Amino acid sequence: MVNRGSDEKAGWHNCFGTGWSDSLHLNCFSNLEEIVKCFGETRGSQNIVWRGQSNCMWPAFPSLYRRLRYAGLLDEQINEGLVALAESRIIESAKVNALLDDGGSVLDFMVRLQHYGGATRLLDVTYDPFVALYFASGSPNQTPGVIFRYRINPDRVLDVDDGALWEDVIEKGTGGRVVLVRPLKLDRRIVVQSGAFVATKLERELSASNVFTNVTYDTEISMFLIRSDLKAQIRQYLSIEKNINEQTLFPDLSAFAKENGQRSAFSAWI
Repeated sequence: MVNRGSDEKAGWHNCFGTGWSDSLHLNCFSNLEEIVKCFGETRGSQNIVWRGQSNCMWPAFPSLYRRLRYAGLLDEQINEGLVALAESRIIESAKVNALLDDGGSVLDFMVRLQHYGGATRLLDVTYDPFVALYFASGSPNQTPGVIFRYRINPDRVLDVDDGALWEDVIEKGTGGRVVLVRPLKLDRRIVVQSGAFVATKLERELSASNVFTNVTYDTEISMFLIRSDLKAQIRQYLSIEKNINEQTLFPDLSAFAKENGQRSAFSAWI
């Protein structure tokens, strides 16, 4: 069901003036041409971001929430207090291991931690729908993938270039409201992935509606199903036509080594 938020003045409309619906609709495509046309027509907006997941059954939760779930906690038990406690332990551990200086930017550290596989309250999103399509087309011929499109109130954007701090993310997310974080373009991986992040400060338990999976006063969410039998074709299209593949999205030595492993083809070299 849709979360209408706590703003009584919103009535049956959100900040975009769009009437509420009772549930999120899952849009489906029958072929690659439909996908390319749809996503090619929706690029360029500064308040629309995308997230691709290779399994449509996974909830779009930040990795720190998932880490708490993997620890055996139920969604009904996960709340802001637990998230903040886990977060504080991560920060202290980073300082002990000389990965974060006292007085250093916690926001910058969290952004880097998230992009390199660490668990944070930041949800990875991208301004490029075709990057989201890449992540949604993983695990070919298994489960369908899904793409989330978030349209977010421009007033809910924090730009690190403007001096935003980690405390600003927490404060702006108070009351379960959405925050769109634009990171500094210092990391090549963030640049090539057109990366950004969605975050919040949980108002209630994780089992309740929240900004990641429910429409709010500040957001609209659309979902697009990516059929499993189209995934291989999508990956081929993205690599050839968009130069989007593992090596270009993860420009570091580990990805390069994987692309040039002992079982990798030499393509047209031979």
